[in-house]
Amino acid sequence: MAVSFYRGKADLYPPDVVTKIQHAVKSPETGIADAEMVQGVARFQSENVLKVDGMAGPRTLPRLFNSGLATETDRKEFVAVGKGVEASWATLGTAEERAKKLFEGVKAQLDKENVPTPTMEVGDLGKASGLFEGGLWKITFDRVALSPAAITDDDARDLSGTVYHEARHAEQQHKMARMLATKGNTAAQIHAKMGIPDTIAADAVGNPLPRGIEFAVAAQQFDSQFGAGRAHFIQAEKDAPSIDELRAAQAAAKANPTAANTAKAARLLAAFKAYHDLPSEHDAFGTESDFEASWDEITTNP
Repeated sequence: MAVSFYRGKADLYPPDVVTKIQHAVKSPETGIADAEMVQGVARFQSENVLKVDGMAGPRTLPRLFNSGLATETDRKEFVAVGKGVEASWATLGTAEERAKKLFEGVKAQLDKENVPTPTMEVGDLGKASGLFEGGLWKITFDRVALSPAAITDDDARDLSGTVYHEARHAEQQHKMARMLATKGNTAAQIHAKMGIPDTIAADAVGNPLPRGIEFAVAAQQFDSQFGAGRAHFIQAEKDAPSIDELRAAQAAAKANPTAANTAKAARLLAAFKAYHDLPSEHDAFGTESDFEASWDEITTNP
C-alpha cells in the first residue's frame, strides 16, 4: 500500500524526491519507491511519534525535512525574542507593546523565508493566544493573554509558541500559493482557490515554489485545506475544543463517570485529535512543540 502511495503520486514523488527520502531514512538510493524505503520511513515514524504506515506524506515530510520556521536556527532566534519579551514584560507594560515585540521577532523569521508580512492587531480571541487569518493575511494576538501584570516562564513559552505556530500557518499558505503558481495558476485563480488577498497571490506568482520536498508538502496541505479535504477541514476546525475544554471534560468524567460525562470526554478527545491530525495543523503543532523544546533547552542551559 505504501509503495502504491508513492507511485500513485508520481508528480509529487519523482525520482529525485524519492532519492532524498531514501537518503534521509538510510535506505538504498535507487530513486524508485520500494519496500526498503517504506521500512526506513516506518522506522523514522516510529521514532518520532508519527503514524507508522511507511508513507512520507504531509505529516511525515515536514518532520523528516525541516524547513523555514521549523529549522533549529529559526526556532532558537525566536526563543531569544520570546525570552526578551518575558524579561521586559513589566517594562513593556501593555498588551499592545508586548504584541509589537513578539510580532517584530516573528516578522524577522517570515522575512527570511520571503513571506509577505501579515498585518497585526490585538483583539479578544477567547480560545487562543494568537490566530492567523489567511483571507485577511493577519495575525491577531489575544489581549487577555498579553495583559497579566507578570508572567511565568511556562506561560511565556506557551504564548511565544502560539505566536510561532500562527506564523508557521502564514508560511504554509504562502508556499501553497507558490505551489499553485508553479502549476500555472494566475493570481486571480490562486485568490479564488484560497481566498488570500490579491497582493499575496500576485507575490506567489512572482515567486513560484520549486518542485521538490516542499512542493510535495504544500500540494498535500493545500488539498487538505482548500481542495478535496476542505469540508472535513472546516468541520474538524469547527468541532475542535480548546485544551482547557478537553481537560475540564476529562476531569469531570474522572470525578463523576456518568455515561454523559464519559461520552462528552470521549467526543471532545476525538475532535481534538482529528483537528491536530489535519496536515497543516499537524505541521504547525509539530513546529510549536519543537520550538518549546528549544525554549526549555535554553532555559535549562542558558
